[in-house]
Amino acid sequence: MSNLVSVVRVHEDVNEAVRRAIDLVGGFAVSKGSNVVIKPNLCSSTRSAESGVTTDVRIVEALIRYLQKTGENVEITIVEANSEGTAIQAFRRHGYNDLREKYGVELCSLSRDNIVKMSLPNGKKLHTLEVPETLLFMDYFVSIAKLKTQVLEGYSGIWKNQFGCIPKRTVRPRLHPFLPEVLFDLNNVFKADLCLIDGITGLEGPGPLEGTPKRMDAIICGKNGLSVDVVGTRIMGFGPRQIAHLKYAIKHFSDAENVSVVGDGADLIDKKDKFKFISKKQHLLYRIGLKWGRFSSYLKNLGLLTQDGAYALRAVGFSQIAEGEILSFGSLFSEIKKLLFKFETSYDRA
Repeated sequence: MSNLVSVVRVHEDVNEAVRRAIDLVGGFAVSKGSNVVIKPNLCSSTRSAESGVTTDVRIVEALIRYLQKTGENVEITIVEANSEGTAIQAFRRHGYNDLREKYGVELCSLSRDNIVKMSLPNGKKLHTLEVPETLLFMDYFVSIAKLKTQVLEGYSGIWKNQFGCIPKRTVRPRLHPFLPEVLFDLNNVFKADLCLIDGITGLEGPGPLEGTPKRMDAIICGKNGLSVDVVGTRIMGFGPRQIAHLKYAIKHFSDAENVSVVGDGADLIDKKDKFKFISKKQHLLYRIGLKWGRFSSYLKNLGLLTQDGAYALRAVGFSQIAEGEILSFGSLFSEIKKLLFKFETSYDRA
């Protein structure tokens, strides 16, 4: 079965475009009294939707109206974490405080939320994840990304939007070398029930913050985030397997490329005016930097592991460890492997 993704042209009525985009993929019905969390991309408190950097507040408002019209007693919370500026500043400057006053929705800074540490025994790169409490108790999750380039990965969309669910801003940069695996883990924990990409004004060039606005007047929508990103990359002129984190995800979910596009998609995908990116040489340098970042992160983990090993030998002695009195050899090996090659989303140890 193919994944249904709609692409809708936006004229003057954003509300109608959002409604049509959702209806084309089968609608979005939520149960009575449910808690719906909406995660826009507000990675900057200063750059507007017209700059191509942040999600257009009109799309979020249209979704709120859709949910309040089709659902009963729905509780809606809009969330974001601190990035360039704080989430509180972003909410205020981009018009989200007005949505709270007008529709009675809640605004939540994930960076100020209560945190629950979750173990990810099957995580590809994360062995523990700090989860904001608001995301732990939601019934439905809606991800509203921006159609834009990204210097490290080439493309930023739905799959990348969940990176902002990590509450601590200082942690995210050290996870950049491992984005394909980290985003895979995050999207398995925070799996979106509905996905929208704001392509009213996209971003080309050295995104996700410093590029050039590109007017597209489009909204992309679907219920499989990876498939929505597949369509997003095709509209921009990339192949999804050219994007490292999408290529990694498609290896595990190959059916994500089996997409049926409805609405106005064919016209946009065939459009010759594609998004410009940085030069191949520049992008190669970024990718080499990420490779070195992976290596240095493993070295840092090795240093911490060595310190832990020294403490363990001092505390219990080599013979007890060697004889398996503390942990079996297999368990010890697994623990060492986890500490060396996986990470957590809390602050680094000093």
